[in-house]
Amino acid sequence: MNEFERTLQYLRSKLPEYLAQRGINPQAKFNCLNPAHKENLPTMSYREQDQTVQCFNCHVSYDIFKLIGIDYNLQSFEEQFAKAHEIFIGAMPYNLQDQLYEYLRQRNSNVRPGFAAANDYRAEQTPGGASVVYTREFQPAQPGAFKMSNTFMPQERRQVQDTRLGAGTGAATTQSPFGFGGGGQGFGQNPFSNFASQNNRAPASFAPQGTAFGTPAEGSTDYSEYYKQCQLQLDRTDYFRQRGISDEVIRRFRLGYDDHCEAGFDQSGGKILWRAAIIPYSDHAYIARNTDRNAPPAERFKHRGGGDFFNKQVLDKPGTVFVTEGEFDALSLETLGYSAVSLGGSGNVRYLLEYLKTRGNDLQLYICMDNDEAGEEAAKQLASGLYALHIPYHRVNLSFPYKDPNEALCADRDAFKERLDNLKELLSFKLLPPELPKGEHSFITSPEELNALKLSPAFYSLGGSAQLLRNLMADILNSRLCHVVYAAGRSQWLYLCSQLKLPSGQNQLPESLQALNPRLLPLDGSDPIKTIRTAVNALRLQGEGEFVTVVDLCAYTPEQSVAYALELSRLAEVLGMPFMALCNVKSAPLVEAVALQHLDVSAADEHFILSGFDGSGRSLNFKKFRGV
Repeated sequence: MNEFERTLQYLRSKLPEYLAQRGINPQAKFNCLNPAHKENLPTMSYREQDQTVQCFNCHVSYDIFKLIGIDYNLQSFEEQFAKAHEIFIGAMPYNLQDQLYEYLRQRNSNVRPGFAAANDYRAEQTPGGASVVYTREFQPAQPGAFKMSNTFMPQERRQVQDTRLGAGTGAATTQSPFGFGGGGQGFGQNPFSNFASQNNRAPASFAPQGTAFGTPAEGSTDYSEYYKQCQLQLDRTDYFRQRGISDEVIRRFRLGYDDHCEAGFDQSGGKILWRAAIIPYSDHAYIARNTDRNAPPAERFKHRGGGDFFNKQVLDKPGTVFVTEGEFDALSLETLGYSAVSLGGSGNVRYLLEYLKTRGNDLQLYICMDNDEAGEEAAKQLASGLYALHIPYHRVNLSFPYKDPNEALCADRDAFKERLDNLKELLSFKLLPPELPKGEHSFITSPEELNALKLSPAFYSLGGSAQLLRNLMADILNSRLCHVVYAAGRSQWLYLCSQLKLPSGQNQLPESLQALNPRLLPLDGSDPIKTIRTAVNALRLQGEGEFVTVVDLCAYTPEQSVAYALELSRLAEVLGMPFMALCNVKSAPLVEAVALQHLDVSAADEHFILSGFDGSGRSLNFKKFRGV
């Protein structure tokens, strides 16, 4: 029993659950689900022996696929099966689609008519000029036969027989092994494309096993020669370069171009051909990407062979690997020098996880799915599976603000490369949490507090004219209530000292007040902050107690003042000591942004006027009389 047969049995067994989802109790009789049955009576019941529902009145019998076909208006079994798979498992993987086609071929081989060759096809150009659809003028066919063209098939391809049959045939047809023949009237178009973007987690009880990873299915086609032919056609397209893929990556991954890629049949039996980019998964599997940018989602890509996910060989050695959703996303990262695999669609998470079960945990994976709902869900499922396997991973929004890595590469290659090159630093970046201050901050709100300068270990500033600020500072120092280290040039220091007052009849302070003398820290070098840091460290090492370092920045430019203010603010935090800056009128608005509290200083008659804000952000305005 192959994977398809196991899946088929599993989905048939889900009929009771499907009925329950519709609000029907499968253990009791219920109204007939036949749309043509108009009687409103409980005439239908679930039959466990054949996993169907049957009406004893109108005698219809439905399995889960027929019921889904009624509910979702799906006519073909292919569509019904795909929808059931989507509901209970997730998007259908590519290898299961091939097995479904084989199942339908065997089921219908005895009832479908054969093909007869005819040269009656015409080519039609699609909008945008990127893909060609070959159709056929309608002609009444003889009973039991359909006509199929062979006029547009390259001669070297006609020599290969493909045993897969088109719809409505019971015999093998001559067609290209490199394209997507085997479809025809009834199921030439891919019936699963409509569900490719869906991504539902498979039930824990269901894990169908398919062909072993890396092992081609028995009888699978070797496409190596086809890839060589497609590489020879690369000069006919610039599609890969438009997508930002480098020539080195094009060669290394054997990328190619097929301007007559067979993509199925239209409803009249005519072959549909694409101009397609060919992306090999292995010698036995590839994906064809329609280069027509106007193609609807269901007609953008086709998968051929039993591949599971793209570029999985990079997982066979330790290191960092990016996991993307689409093949071009992986190729984009490879172009920039990084290893990447592609799921080939958000529904293929389980194939990657199954493969990783056979590996150690010496990989570092970066999950970077598309920025859409399906990509987000796939990233969650993959992250959950990697966590269970103890494989280190990071979920990253690598392509922000674009949809996917390829779009980011095309839109701003340099910025995307810079992001990748600095990824570890970006991932280690963290914002700091809020920190509560050690005790309450002190704010100057009165003349008495200004004289005492009992400040928190933070940065404060006073702004005004240089001369007025020194007058104010001399007045504060004359009160002898604070211990100040004055950092300034010598001329500024001499001006300040000329305004200091001694007690009447004395030429120096009493010994008990010596500690309240201001002392100069000369700023003569090119790095005043380094001078201040060294001096303050030296004083604390010598056992100096509490003091305020007042830095006179009035002689510096606004730019210099702001830079020094930032350094003083950091120094206050590191050393746990208060610093105060005096800054001129031009610098004050800039320095104010750095300070815990800033006060503007003006003068009138015999007093100074100080204005600013208190700790609650309320306006503050008070006067300090000279000498008081």
